[in-house]
Amino acid sequence: MGFPKVFMDIRLQHQSFHFSFIALLITLLIALSCGGLARWQYHRAIEKQQSLSYLADKASLGELQLAEALLMPDEWNKTGVIVHLKGVIEKHKYWLLDNKVLNGRVGYDVLIIVKVANEPRGLIVNLGWIPASDERNFLPAVSFADTEINIKAQIKDGDLAGFYLAHEEEKSSSWPKRIQYIDIDKLARQSAESLLPFMAYSKDSILDIQPHYEPVVMTPQKHKAYALQWGLIGIAAVVVFVFASKVRGNHE
Repeated sequence: MGFPKVFMDIRLQHQSFHFSFIALLITLLIALSCGGLARWQYHRAIEKQQSLSYLADKASLGELQLAEALLMPDEWNKTGVIVHLKGVIEKHKYWLLDNKVLNGRVGYDVLIIVKVANEPRGLIVNLGWIPASDERNFLPAVSFADTEINIKAQIKDGDLAGFYLAHEEEKSSSWPKRIQYIDIDKLARQSAESLLPFMAYSKDSILDIQPHYEPVVMTPQKHKAYALQWGLIGIAAVVVFVFASKVRGNHE
């Protein structure tokens, strides 16, 4: 049994319209949905512009030593601060962050612990991307030349895990360890190290590892373009409905 076809007629001074209630409801739903998406994209553009301004403000501080960054109040978000890291690492103790795609190729991000002078806590540093091997069970090896590292890096504070699919944690006593997301407390337990509550992304390339971190992936202009696109789709739906509902003389 189908839905009853309820039709409506509206007569204006020089034009009549004949349409079904269901068609009107569908058009309104499309228009409202597109309007909501347009509004969301516009607000995302504003947020991205604020993020860019914030990062530019942090970059204006210049390159700091890690000790200088640590002097900032704990309640300040340190994302965007550029630091010079000269310290030591444990060459055989590192993580491979799974499911990272660069230029269409699947691979891993390499995470290490850097320890600088006069700071007992280590800093997790994402060095960048390496390709995955053909076999899932085989983890690519990274051969560090020595235990010293000297790089420039950008701090990321706050939400470090990002979006990830639920995945059972791999149990392994050997290194490297494959992980699905970044959790400082979890990495501290695995490494038996005391770690700083934020991390950093290397801006310098070492070995064959490719840095690729972008603090703002989609520009505000692109969000505004999407907002305009959704708005136009909503307007187009209304225009099509109006023209389709027009009564055309004796042909209706």
